[in-house]
Amino acid sequence: MRWISRTALTITCLLGLLALGGAVHQSMATRMDARRSPEPGTLVDIGGYNLKIYCTGRGSPTVILESGLW
Repeated sequence: MRWISRTALTITCLLGLLALGGAVHQSMATRMDARRSPEPGTLVDIGGYNLKIYCTGRGSPTVILESGLW
């Protein structure tokens, strides 16, 4: 019975370390990607929210594309 609890504890610790390693890797990869290819545009403060705006071209008509998620 004692070996079952040790085995379960070992597996739990290994899974926790694996999850921690994945989180650290994701954090580092996100930072590297942001440095390597930053998004075009500038941040604009709209009512306390920072939104990125990317304007190109000139003339009319004006076309605005926005995400439908929010």
